[in-house]
Amino acid sequence: MSVLSATGASAATAQSPGSFRVVSSQKVTSSDCVSRVKAQGGSDRDAAPCSSVVTLAVGVETRPTSNEIASARSSLSPADFASLSAAAAAGTVRSVPFQQGRNNGTDQEQQYGRVYYDGSRVWISSYRGYTGAHVCKVDWAVGYAVTNTGCGDYGSGSQRSIYQKWMFAVGVKGSPISWEETSTINVNASGRFWQ
Repeated sequence: MSVLSATGASAATAQSPGSFRVVSSQKVTSSDCVSRVKAQGGSDRDAAPCSSVVTLAVGVETRPTSNEIASARSSLSPADFASLSAAAAAGTVRSVPFQQGRNNGTDQEQQYGRVYYDGSRVWISSYRGYTGAHVCKVDWAVGYAVTNTGCGDYGSGSQRSIYQKWMFAVGVKGSPISWEETSTINVNASGRFWQ
């Protein structure tokens, strides 16, 4: 299942794996999952799906092209277009693709897209004639169900938190167990990412 929360001309274009650099990779364990597995009489081995490796990577930073600027003219007021043109000429508007994957061996989920920033503001939704992108999807799952329950972003103009939210369901000793997890990417107006 894929959920697209924002699209645009430079939306979530695929990049080769070599064009991304890993910002961070960390092992996370859902305490809610572990407690539910243990409550059903599950062992530590049964709780293995409760731990995942979450990896955040970003692509190559780019600046808007003259064609992208020209295509934004019809959707902006003359003052906004002048502001956009000046910002683009000064090189302050930039964009970067991002991707975050969650994998524990039995399933893999990811969110990816493109974010824009200009030193004072960061955005995915449309601003200054540019619209970023955000997609959340399940790559694969073996032995249990994974459902996307949220895909979006929140925060201020100078810092956004981009999230994917999932409901996991697995059976332990014949009893279905479900829990919810959220993975978050933070990015600021300077284009710095962290999780």
